[in-house]
Amino acid sequence: MVYNLEHHCERNDDDCEVDSLGDDEVPVSRFISLDSIDSFLELSQIGIPNSDGGLFAHKVDNSNADNLFATMSNYANDDKWSLNSTSDSQSMPPSSFLQFRAKSHSIGGVVVADHEGSYKNGHYGSAFDDTNSLGPNIAGHLTKVAKTVAKTVLKIAEVDPKWIDLVETNETTVSFIRETQNKRVDPRSIRCSTVFYEK
Repeated sequence: MVYNLEHHCERNDDDCEVDSLGDDEVPVSRFISLDSIDSFLELSQIGIPNSDGGLFAHKVDNSNADNLFATMSNYANDDKWSLNSTSDSQSMPPSSFLQFRAKSHSIGGVVVADHEGSYKNGHYGSAFDDTNSLGPNIAGHLTKVAKTVAKTVLKIAEVDPKWIDLVETNETTVSFIRETQNKRVDPRSIRCSTVFYEK
C-alpha cells in the first residue's frame, strides 16, 4: 500500500498490488498520496481487554496523534470503556502504521491494542488463535470498540455531528460472527453493512 501511494499506481502498473481489485474498481492510490494522510488509526490485538474493559493506545508524539487519541478516548468513555495511553518509554508494537511512519513523520498514528508490553494472547497468529482464546464477553467488548471507532473516524473526517449521534452497533451480529468462526464457516460468506437513518 505504501508503495502504491508513493507511486500513484494504476491498474496496469506491473509493480503495484492492484490485482485483487474487481474490473470496475479503481486503485485508491490513483487519487491520494502519503501527503494526503494526517492520521492513522490501527486496531491490533484487542480480544483480551483489561478487567475494566480497557485497551491501550500506542501513539507517536505529534499533534495529529494527540488529537486522534483524545477524540477516541472521549468516545470510549461515552461508550463505557477506557482507552489508556501507554508510557512514553513503551515502543510502538509491530503494526502496519510503522511502514507509513517510516515514509512520513508527519502522519499521526494510534495503534490500539489489549497489551501495553508483551502479548496477552499466547496463541496469536497460530492455528489455536480462535475465539476460545479471547475474553469471556468478547461480543460486548467488540461491539463497544466498533461503535467508538466509527464515531472517531466520522469526527476526524468532520462529518456533521447529527450523523455521529446516529451510530449504533449490534451485539447480536458480533455474537453471530463468533459462533460461525467456531464452526469454521468461511468468513467471506458473511456480509455486513452500515446504514445511517436520519431521525
